[in-house]
This record gives sequence, structure tokens and C-alpha cells, in this order.
Amino acid sequence: MQRSVLALALLAGAALSGGPASAMPTYDGFGDYTTGATLPSQPGGGYGWNGAWGGGGLDVTVAAPGLAFPGLDTSPGAATSSAPVVNTVAWYWRDVQPGIGDGTTFYLSFLLRPEIAISDYGGLSIWGSAGSIFIGESGAAAGGSHAYGLEANVTSAIIASSSVMASPGETALLVLKATLGVGPDLFELFVNPLPGTSEADNLVAASFDTAMGLDLGNLTFIAINNEGNWTTDEIRIGASFASVTPMTVPTPAPAALLLLGQILLLARGRQAR
Repeated sequence: MQRSVLALALLAGAALSGGPASAMPTYDGFGDYTTGATLPSQPGGGYGWNGAWGGGGLDVTVAAPGLAFPGLDTSPGAATSSAPVVNTVAWYWRDVQPGIGDGTTFYLSFLLRPEIAISDYGGLSIWGSAGSIFIGESGAAAGGSHAYGLEANVTSAIIASSSVMASPGETALLVLKATLGVGPDLFELFVNPLPGTSEADNLVAASFDTAMGLDLGNLTFIAINNEGNWTTDEIRIGASFASVTPMTVPTPAPAALLLLGQILLLARGRQAR
């Protein structure tokens, strides 16, 4: 099943946007939206984008408290799609700032969780001036399984699957590394990397190499793209693996803060002498 074909009726509106030049970093954790509101009704939250969310199809509403992943820095809120409806998909795009194109390497990360029974597919699509890539769970209807992976649509769906299966109620951290060349591009997917570790510490779970001839062109927008009952959260675009997998900063315990205060007072007392 071609993800692009399912969304063509909604795609035209995404091509109408424009804006000032910029690039990375980009973030949306859905923490500054109204809980229960539909996504397009909200002003653009996060930072680094070129406008608010647009799109349509299945309702996508802001949910609380949001998704969590061990060690990952997160904010409250998430985007959850409604239950599946025949011949309808959730397709909501957000434009990125210009400046990510040939000669650029960028990283995209997000949290993804299937709710209840897994619908045919769920994930994010990235669209460029020359092509698109789907990141997530492609589904059996696309000739794959319920494994997380990559999908491209040329003359037919091409799928690169990881060994990690999507499971209802379980959150996955997906990280895409896109190396954009003058010609074909390289796309590498990491599934559930440990925040705080380096790129070299993690194995590539699925990839499209340059021999496949895929060309994204200039990155223009990303889209929440699923057939219902999926939650998406913590979308990040950055120039490094570390920038899109930030660790949670521990909050000092009250006892530790009290001890620190006593030390500072003692130091000040000695200086006064």
C-alpha cells in the first residue's frame, strides 16, 4: 500500500506554504497545546518550524500526559489519532524551515506507540522536493509485517524492515539518519537507541543505501501518517544523533538541595572572615 497515494488528496495544501530560510534544530513535543483539541486547531508549538500543523482525515487530538521512553527528555502532551475508518487516514503535515538539502546530513527522531489493535500502518513521512520516505510500521498490506522500518514508493512499495515488532501499548524511539547527496541519498534507521549513547554505540536496524537510487531533494515537510489508533510524540530534527536523543536531566532530591545550600552558606561564611 503506497502511503503517498493514500494522502494525495490532502497533499496539495502542504505545497502552498513558504517562509524565511533557516534549518535545524526543530522540535515539537505537543506540550504547549490544549489537551483534547484537534491538532490543526492549535497554533504552532515547539520551535524551528515554518508554520502550524495542517491536514485532515482521521482526527488527531492532543493527549496527556504524552509518551515516555527510558532516559529520553520529554514534555507533556502527544498527538493521538482516532480509531480506523475505511478508506480514511490521518495525514497531518508541518513545514520545516528551508535549508536542509543536498550535501546535508540530518537526523529525525520521534516516539511512536500503537494503541489497542495495530491498524495497517503508522509513522511519519518526510517529504522533499524530489521524493519521500516513510518511517514507522508499514503493515502487512504493504507487503511487510508489523516490524518497524522504512518504506519508499517508486513504481511500487519498497520496504526495509527491522527486527523490532510494533506492539500495542509499547512505545518505540525511532531515529532516522538521512545523508543527502547530490545524487542518491542514504537513509539509516535506529530503533530504540539508548539516549545519552553515541551513534557508534547503536546498530543500524534498517536502511536504504545509495545503490537504490532514492533522492529526497530538499526537505520540505514531515507528516503524521497512519490508519488510526497511533500516538506520535517528541518529534525532533537535528544535525547530530545526540541532538535528537537528549537525556533527561535528573531533578536534585530535596535532601541534596538542602546539603548544597548548607555548603554554600558555609563557603560564604568563610569568605566573610
